[in-house]
Amino acid sequence: MPLGLSGCPSPEGDSELARGVIGPDGGIVSSVDSVLTIAIPPGALEQTHEFFIERTSEPPEVFGQAYLVRPNPEVRYDVTVTYRGELPEDTSTVAVGAVDALAYEQGSGQWEPLPVLRIDAEDKLVGGLDDGISIFYALLDDAG
Repeated sequence: MPLGLSGCPSPEGDSELARGVIGPDGGIVSSVDSVLTIAIPPGALEQTHEFFIERTSEPPEVFGQAYLVRPNPEVRYDVTVTYRGELPEDTSTVAVGAVDALAYEQGSGQWEPLPVLRIDAEDKLVGGLDDGISIFYALLDDAG
């Protein structure tokens, strides 16, 4: 049975840390503020993982709030990443940005735009497709 977790704080009392257990059946995990949502399809994960999402200022600056995601297991199928928040006036070049975990750990991580699935200026959301689960996600306002 897939787990749908939307902004549940850590039981240890860290109100900024969202946690969710997702396995081979797939599921959804969202940041506590519901800005970042990662949807993992059934069959994408080989085993069950406990995911953590929290706001961070660690990566390079971007237009919107950045989020740290752990762990970063390999996936068999692309995951959908949705960012909800203030968008720039011109949305023609916005995209969800991601920093690859391995590249970041090797000191060469940089923001890369994900392929855009959807931009909805009225609902203030941008959706992208990631071929992995990246260590950082944020909104890029000049991804074109």
